[in-house]
Amino acid sequence: MNILRLFFTLFYCAWISGVYGNPVTEHIDTLHKEAVGFYLDQQYEAAFEMFDKNLKLQKSDTTKGAEFWARTYRNAGMCLLEINEFQKSEEYLNKAIDEYLSIIKKEVSPENHNRLGVCFQNRSLAIMYKGEFEKAIYDAQEAITWFRKANKKVNEIRTLSNLANIYLDTRDFDLAKEKCFEALKKSQKVEDFDNELLAKIYHTLALVYQNEGKDYEESAKYYVKAIRLTTDSLNLAKTLNNLGNVYLENKQFTKSQNYFNNTIKLKQQIQNHTLYHFSYAITYGNFGDLEIAKQNPEVALKYYQKAIINLTNNFRDTDIFQNPQLGESSYIYSHIILVRVLDLKAQAALQVYKKNGEDRYLQLARQTFDYAFTVQNQLQQQLFSERSKLLHNKEAAAFKERAIGVAWQLYQTTSDLKYAEIAFRYMEMSKASVLLEEIKKKEALRFNNIGDTLLDRRYDLIGERTKLQKKIHESENPSPEWNGQIIQIDQQVQNIDRQIERDYPNYYAAMQEFQSIDLQQLRDEILGRKSALVQYFMTDEFLYSVYIDKQDIRFHRTKLSDNLAQQITALLDNRQYTTGTQLKAFAQTNHALYQQIFQPLQIPKNINRLIVVPDKELAYLPFEMLISTPEVQKSSYLIQDYTFSYAYSATILGKQQSDSKTDTELLAMAPVFSGKAGKELSGSQATTDFITNLYKGKSYLETEASKQNFINQAPNHNILHLSTHAHAGVREPFIEFHQDTLYLKDLYAIRLDAELAVLSACETALGKQEKGEGVMSLSRGFTYAGVPSLVTSLWAVNENSTSQIMQDFYKNLKKGKSKDQALRQAKLAYIEAHPDQAPYYWAGFIQIGQTDPLSGSLPKVFWMFGGILLVSLFFWRE
Repeated sequence: MNILRLFFTLFYCAWISGVYGNPVTEHIDTLHKEAVGFYLDQQYEAAFEMFDKNLKLQKSDTTKGAEFWARTYRNAGMCLLEINEFQKSEEYLNKAIDEYLSIIKKEVSPENHNRLGVCFQNRSLAIMYKGEFEKAIYDAQEAITWFRKANKKVNEIRTLSNLANIYLDTRDFDLAKEKCFEALKKSQKVEDFDNELLAKIYHTLALVYQNEGKDYEESAKYYVKAIRLTTDSLNLAKTLNNLGNVYLENKQFTKSQNYFNNTIKLKQQIQNHTLYHFSYAITYGNFGDLEIAKQNPEVALKYYQKAIINLTNNFRDTDIFQNPQLGESSYIYSHIILVRVLDLKAQAALQVYKKNGEDRYLQLARQTFDYAFTVQNQLQQQLFSERSKLLHNKEAAAFKERAIGVAWQLYQTTSDLKYAEIAFRYMEMSKASVLLEEIKKKEALRFNNIGDTLLDRRYDLIGERTKLQKKIHESENPSPEWNGQIIQIDQQVQNIDRQIERDYPNYYAAMQEFQSIDLQQLRDEILGRKSALVQYFMTDEFLYSVYIDKQDIRFHRTKLSDNLAQQITALLDNRQYTTGTQLKAFAQTNHALYQQIFQPLQIPKNINRLIVVPDKELAYLPFEMLISTPEVQKSSYLIQDYTFSYAYSATILGKQQSDSKTDTELLAMAPVFSGKAGKELSGSQATTDFITNLYKGKSYLETEASKQNFINQAPNHNILHLSTHAHAGVREPFIEFHQDTLYLKDLYAIRLDAELAVLSACETALGKQEKGEGVMSLSRGFTYAGVPSLVTSLWAVNENSTSQIMQDFYKNLKKGKSKDQALRQAKLAYIEAHPDQAPYYWAGFIQIGQTDPLSGSLPKVFWMFGGILLVSLFFWRE
């Protein structure tokens, strides 16, 4: 009976559809027309609702072709782009791109090529506004490729203009200008070229000149050209706003204010005089900048508060002493702009404090910086590529310096130790945050028991991406298809990440939290009775340091009397002194550095182990090489008094304090390079043989010490020893195997579970200094891959001294000494045997990360118990 009823129902629906038309199809057509109308009227929210309703009816209609639904996804994504819903916009455009790629496999046509190009073009914008610049560049280049296939010159020019804006955001001004001029040149070959688009290109070019070298005359010239050509109200508002900034920077305050007034009026007209809108935020921020320039910080604070209100969906408090609270119902329209405005608000509060001395404004500055850190962390969580994260870290470095300066002022005025703790937290959030995120990710993945198949696929994709990036960098004429492949890989990785977030909510929650290590955890889990941690933070003018031991915390600030980076370079230039003049220069610079960076700490006499968290150029300096006297003496080197280890941050070090492993299998690799002039490492084989006699495991020598053998074997061993050549590199650091090279990026695609990696090679701790993150070295790469403890080098080390120090280091480890103490004792033994040799021979290797004794070695307690037992037996026999 039910089957008959179903049959008659289907028959009736089919008959009605044939006679009267398909009501679902008619409804879809109606919604589509309404959506297009709303879109043309710039009512983007209403348009999106119509497009989205249609998409929900997709399964109910079989008459519409695949292209209609691809177009609907695209249109919905474009609506979301207009209302700053960038994440959702990207998701809809992803679906549109997938649909069009499937269509093109079946039907190649210029129309479909153009439609796909439009999708890539709009996704590029959505990603750019999120701050994901690397992927935005790839998408824009992909869009240009499809537009050229479709012979759509205007769309190609529009994308060149967008690409120029992305390069502007990444501060690559030369490329930004190049793309603008390329677009202008191509526009001259198009009849009746769109004036509106030409105005946008001039606007972008004006911005480039304004930001590049502050060429205000050239900038104003192009803004005026843009104004004459544009009829679009929103574009006109943006241009008026930026021209107002040109006059502001030239201190023509009246003209500047007039332009800002006209801008805000025009924006309010566009938005039908809506009280709050995210487009108002930038102009309110500019009003604040104007008041700062006029030395009215109290008035500026009110404008910055207005900007903050308009950058959020539900914060409406005009009280300048209030900041938004992030919650589930909160939405930030632009994290990038909000961080900038919060920084400006905090600076204004600081200026008011300096004018009137009211402590509440100093507290307001601190609280506002606190919130800026929170928003910056949330921004970083949303980014995918390392390059984009590093770029935003660099941009945020200035506000972090100011935040630490405010903590110092509060510490000075109140003597309250909580401000030393706040400074320590700020410093932690300013160090290696991208590296910390990866370590957190690995920890969260491990504890949530996420399937190996999913993770293996993710690592395989990252490996494929790395290979493509290397091909692009090494090729003189890189194929455009490689960029497209990278885009597809990125999308697949992001899909895996979203699947993990969906299926493992605890993982997602763990990744959303940023909690720098607290003092109690630091003291309980890391610091021993006689150990301390020193955290450094360096600005152009000051060196800040926070000293922490079991009982005490102290906050220092030292005014730098000279260029500290130059002093460190000068010291390292003379570390291998061979003449009396070099020795004198070495001693003078060395002791001066000691007085600036170490002596002010006033370390208690009971402390003999120090964990150093360096900053900037301090990361190139082995502290054990510093001398406490004006002349070089064996007893004056700090290594005589302290055991040093180093960390990327205290929070990372806390993550590296894991359960001991039971497997102590060694993987030793030494290519030796026999017979190769200038490359042969004849002593490396003897060192490798010595180590493999101490520890069970595998050794690969000569031709067997290949990159592939390392990649295959390294994940299965607990100790990794690489005795070879390495270089900091021009583009990125690399380490050599037999007839092949492992680059830093290669390590990002490897999962390692070793307890210790010893990089017995040159310059393995060196690399490009990324502001706000640290040194991009091979050591960092091994930490990224999962190794919690490293022995690594700060310069091109000597082969003979390296061999002696490494052999003693492993002997000390075997006796149960901690990793930092094992390295110190090996260095001291070398100094004792070679008292006249310069620090070049013994100071180059440092220990980074977790310092615990190796899990398979005999701990000190065992030896102490054994000694007591022997003494007891002796007396018992007596």
